Amino acid sequence: MKKIPVTYFHRYPVEDYVSIEHIYSIVRAELAHSIDAKVHVSKYPGKGILKRIHSIIEAGFKQAEVNHITGEIHYLIFPMRSSKTILSIHHFLIPNRNPIARLIVWIILWYLPLKKAKYVTAVSPSLKKSIVELYHCDPEKIWVIPNPVNPVFRPVAKKFSNPPELLQPGTKKIKNIERLLKALEGIDCSLHIIGTIQKNQMELLRKYKIKYRNSPKLTAAQMQQAYTDADIVTFVSTSEGFGIPIIEANRVGRAVITGNVTSMPEVAGNAALLVDPLDVNAIRNGILKLINDEAFRNQLINNGFENAKRYKPDVIAGQYLDLYKTIYENTSG
Repeated sequence: MKKIPVTYFHRYPVEDYVSIEHIYSIVRAELAHSIDAKVHVSKYPGKGILKRIHSIIEAGFKQAEVNHITGEIHYLIFPMRSSKTILSIHHFLIPNRNPIARLIVWIILWYLPLKKAKYVTAVSPSLKKSIVELYHCDPEKIWVIPNPVNPVFRPVAKKFSNPPELLQPGTKKIKNIERLLKALEGIDCSLHIIGTIQKNQMELLRKYKIKYRNSPKLTAAQMQQAYTDADIVTFVSTSEGFGIPIIEANRVGRAVITGNVTSMPEVAGNAALLVDPLDVNAIRNGILKLINDEAFRNQLINNGFENAKRYKPDVIAGQYLDLYKTIYENTSG
């Protein structure tokens, strides 16, 4: 079979150990025998009108038989052929700005790009639902394709430590660090925080006398080691488009506590302890259960190994290939 020409459109490089761009490098590696892949990286960050216009014009000259726009640069779709273009959404965001700015963002960066794309991919069913509700996108054109787990993550057995080390991936507002820290008050444990610790978070670490260490930025290989060292992974976010640390922890073999909202229950299945992320007591009681109930903890770990299979790179890549074939076979010739 002839390889399908696919051009991936990526945003200007950003610092993130598990970036959207790396997700598609995994997909491309899996599909090397099926697609003729090219990658176009935006020359400028997505800020400023002139820089965005430059990126839009440049992208228009890079089109292929299948165009796949990834990573928050939805506006690149304007010069592209609708019938050949896919727009992938990993999360939704309407900035907290004045009403006029919010309307412009809603129309230019979301509504019109979603309307023009032939197909849209969402990384979870809850994200698809939000796209339909917030941006009035036709649900029939949205394919739910999850993120693959990076093959660098592998199972590593570990004896549960006393006191245990908890791993917290991410420090942004939605990661709910403040409630997590309050929940940890008085619990004999240490906390490994991945990401830049904010001033208010540092104050809470001191206030609640929590033992911690911090790694502002890690590669995927270093994250494998962070999961290996951990006993429990905390991911009690208030909102997630997907929640890839859940399946990374599943893959390595670590018990996970996560939020019972948005995409997290969909991603975790029966492979994590779900709690209300707005309830400090629920978070605290969940962590104590994972620490004290060995049988429950081991059951979650075993469930996690099975859950991670849903996100194997070849499985996810196959779903993207089906989408590429749908576009290519309907527009070529």
